[in-house]
Order: sequence, then C-alpha cells, then structure tokens
Amino acid sequence: MRIVLIGPAFDIAGASLNLLRIADILQGAGHTLTVAAMERRDGVLRQAYLDRGIPVVEGIAVGKYDLAICNTILTGDVVSRLGGNLPAIWWIRECLIGSHLVNKHPELAAGFASASRIIFQSRYIRDQVFAEQLKDVPDERVRIVPQGIPVPESFPRPERRQHHLVVMVGTLTARKMPRQIFRAIASLERDDVELVSVGKLHDVDPEVPRMVENDPEHFRMLGELPREACYGWIAHADLLAHAASDESQPNVLIEAAFAGTPIAASNLPVLQECGWVDGENCLLHEVGDQQGLAHNIARLIDDPVLGQRLAQRARDTVCPRFDMATFTQRLLGLVEETVAA
Repeated sequence: MRIVLIGPAFDIAGASLNLLRIADILQGAGHTLTVAAMERRDGVLRQAYLDRGIPVVEGIAVGKYDLAICNTILTGDVVSRLGGNLPAIWWIRECLIGSHLVNKHPELAAGFASASRIIFQSRYIRDQVFAEQLKDVPDERVRIVPQGIPVPESFPRPERRQHHLVVMVGTLTARKMPRQIFRAIASLERDDVELVSVGKLHDVDPEVPRMVENDPEHFRMLGELPREACYGWIAHADLLAHAASDESQPNVLIEAAFAGTPIAASNLPVLQECGWVDGENCLLHEVGDQQGLAHNIARLIDDPVLGQRLAQRARDTVCPRFDMATFTQRLLGLVEETVAA
C-alpha cells in the first residue's frame, strides 16, 4: 500500500517521534511510504526518514497514494483539503491546547467532517475535550488508540555532576512549566542534587537560562538529543520530574516507567486513564503547586526504597497499555480497515 505521512514539522517532539514510530511499523509491514512536513521542514527527524529510505516531499499528489496519515491537530486543514479524494487517518495528539487551536483556527476544525478515521489517545480527550467538534461525527469514524512506546535496545550512561540526578524531558514551552521544576529544585537548597533538562529550547522563561548560567554545577539544559541519549538520561536518573499543565499522552512518563525511574508529575486528567495513581506508582502534585512538586522530589531523593516500589508498580500497571506489539497490531488493522471502508 502507498501511504503518505503528513506532520507539522520534523522537530524532535513526542508527536513527531510517534509518527516516526508509525513509519517504522508500516515500513516493516511492507508498505511504501512518503513523508511531508507542513512547516519547519529542516528539523532533525527529516534525516531520520531519509536514512530509512523514505522520500521527503513538499506537496501531496492525491492520485499517488492509497492512504494519508495526518499527525496532530495542526494538520486539520490538510485533512479537509484531501476531502473524499484520499482516505485519511487523522491522529489528534493534543488535549486542551488542541481544543484551543480549533476554536482559534476554524480551518483546522474542518478536518472533523473529512477524516476517514479520527484517532485519540484517550477516552477523556474524546469525551471531554473534543465533544463539541465530534457531535456530528459518526461513532464508527472515531477510535481510541494509545500510542505504543518502544524501548531502545542500548543507550549511553550519562555523567552526573552531583550525587542525585533529577531529569526533566520535553520542549521548553510555557505549557510544560519548566520554571516550576527549576524553582522546585532551587527551593530544596541542596548541594547534592543536579537538574538536567533535555529538550528543544522554545519560549522558555528567561529565569531558567539565568539559573543555568549562575549555577552550572546544579542546573543544565542540553537541548535536543537523539532518543537513545535522552532515554539514557531518563534511565539513569534518580527521578523524572514533569510539571506540565496540559498533555495528551505524556510519552516521557511512559518511558520512565519502562526504564524503572520514579516519577514526580503534575496531576493531569489524562493520567488516570493511562494508569497513573498517586502514591501507588508515582507521586503527583496539583498543577502549579511548586511546593508540592518540591516535596515529592525530596521524598523520592531521600527514600530510594519508595522510589523503587513506585517504579516497579508503574512498570506493572502502566507499561502494558503502551506495549509496542499491541500497538502494531492495532495500527496495521486500522490501516487496512480505513482503506477498505
């Protein structure tokens, strides 16, 4: 089958990496792939597709393909333009920010009437966040498919500067609330703790780079890294800290669960459906509660037995939902079903 993958950019970000994982599965199943990015066409992942022998194109010629897979809410206008000329799977990977974008940009909302299949990663997002946009969409066109998360077979062991290492991973945007994590670590006033941030620098608050500049022994920002290197930081940290105010399926928490790394995260509505339970397999604080986050970080640093117990339970309770074999089977079935319909 000839399939074109369409995303907003080739940046290293959760949604873009998820599309690349889909490409690997489809290519492994014998499908012929092409990929296109609407914006930021020179990102790091462009070369990843080329290395796999997947052509990168600028425009979409409808007659050349059997199926389009459009990634994130930002491709809604592309889904609409494809209309009935080409079956399209629209993989919506945003939560509240996606609803905000649809309300602000009506051209994105046009995709709901045109997509052959609309995929969400949780029932909460379908039922609570996009209910208004879906009211005229037949139920059979909507699916809930949690994204599978692969684990690297090998990854480097990073060199820490302090006895305890806290890692945060993700693009530094206001929605990820990186300043909360930096401030939480600073408030501990400990000389034995280092915070390392991995992810693209986007619109981070100026206070964050100032903290790094003023205290490089305890704060580092590494920017974008290859996934194996990023996973190495997660796997060898004392804990992963995550303070986002909005997420769809926070991949980094799942990666930490696979790696056996304890988690201190903000209590978002989507987490419960993913399997996260405060005090059972992670420690959660309310969004914006910097003191609560600092308290949970300190607990995990000072009580490694607690951290190990939470991490083991996370692996047992959360990871099965995001198993790659299950996701592969669902993805291939979805592709065949969409084209047949």
